[in-house]
Amino acid sequence: MITRLRTPWSILVIVALALAMLPLLLVAEENGEAPRAAPSAGTAKFSLDRWRAAREEFQDALRDTSPAEKVEKLEAFQAKYPDYEYASSMKLLMAEARVESGHYDPEDVTQTLLEGLPMGQGWGGCDNVVYWAKSYAVNDKLPVENAWRVLEAAKAWGAGQAAKKQAETQPPWSEYSRRRCEYNATLAEGEILLAKGNAAGALPLLRHAESSAFLAGNDLLLMDEKGATRGLLPTGDSADLDLALAKAYTRTGNAREAREHLTRLNLYGWDAERKKDVQAISMKAGWNQPAGREWTTEPVQATPFEFKDLAGKKVKYSDYRGKVILLNFWETT
Repeated sequence: MITRLRTPWSILVIVALALAMLPLLLVAEENGEAPRAAPSAGTAKFSLDRWRAAREEFQDALRDTSPAEKVEKLEAFQAKYPDYEYASSMKLLMAEARVESGHYDPEDVTQTLLEGLPMGQGWGGCDNVVYWAKSYAVNDKLPVENAWRVLEAAKAWGAGQAAKKQAETQPPWSEYSRRRCEYNATLAEGEILLAKGNAAGALPLLRHAESSAFLAGNDLLLMDEKGATRGLLPTGDSADLDLALAKAYTRTGNAREAREHLTRLNLYGWDAERKKDVQAISMKAGWNQPAGREWTTEPVQATPFEFKDLAGKKVKYSDYRGKVILLNFWETT
């Protein structure tokens, strides 16, 4: 299942999980044999004892401290363990801590974000780099032109992945990741302009994001018993985009289009601040949320697929067209 990383804290969670699993990749000293390194190309050897010490110091650096203290601890850690397995992600964490401390060079932060784009999912990558660039620009912690460089680079990275896909075999998730990168970067550019009061400039970007027909969230990759990809079953939504479009249309005087996007919003699970934001836009657009219903959305056509039932009989999704069905996707672990 594909998940979208929405906040910088997602990196910390994944780092913690990886740290917890890393001992499985290491072999402790037994019968006087020299310890082996984790099977990672280009990583210096780490004995189990050294790795344990590094893990404790790394976790200590991430504990609740002031931003200035976090920067100091992370810099000391990087100097002591320059060959640490996850040294690349440390740069993004330090950049965040420096911004929070208020003592930073915007150009250094920009360069760090740019370096984070090629990282694998969770260690930076497009999701979190785009989030940080947008967040810093909206909160006036990074010049808009710097954020724009990062977001344009993210879109170029996505386009580069598309070209790479044509030249060689890519993992099943690569197309989704590429589309998500370009979609999120374009949406972020529109949201930044909205935050800066430029609704007219934001609208073309938001419309372009809308034209991609991308659903952000948790989508299911459909595969057959031989492991071949059969497509994606969209289960996500476009709430962030619809909210941004509702704002842009309201501010440019198009109340009808604003109401259209407000009716698509799924408010379930939203925090009070976002719901309050929707209420303010709704009043300006002259839209009243239906009583007794928290959200509405347009149906999305599922990708055709087939599977075997418990009796081994092949069943096609299309066999049930026009009928109400409940699909329960599960797996054992």
